[in-house]
Amino acid sequence: MVNVIAAAASSGHVFGVTIGVSDITPITSNGYRSFFVAPDGSKEGWQESFDGDKARDEIVKALDSFKDPDDNSTSVEYVEVQFGDDNHDNRVLRASR
Repeated sequence: MVNVIAAAASSGHVFGVTIGVSDITPITSNGYRSFFVAPDGSKEGWQESFDGDKARDEIVKALDSFKDPDDNSTSVEYVEVQFGDDNHDNRVLRASR
């Protein structure tokens, strides 16, 4: 997974879609590392929005692939937030469980 995100960060592409992905941070306390997927910045309904949704879906799918099939636990945690839309609807869209 780290290789997939690292490759995306270096190329600016995730599964064929251009999207901003930061470098993965160095290991911090307790072994945590982080990265950031930038918003696509487009209006809902625009092609860029569809492309960004597709890229984010693929990233979440890859992150969810680390879940234990027996108890659904994971050591990979994420949160996807929505902010800055026309209606000022800022909220969590999905998160690891």
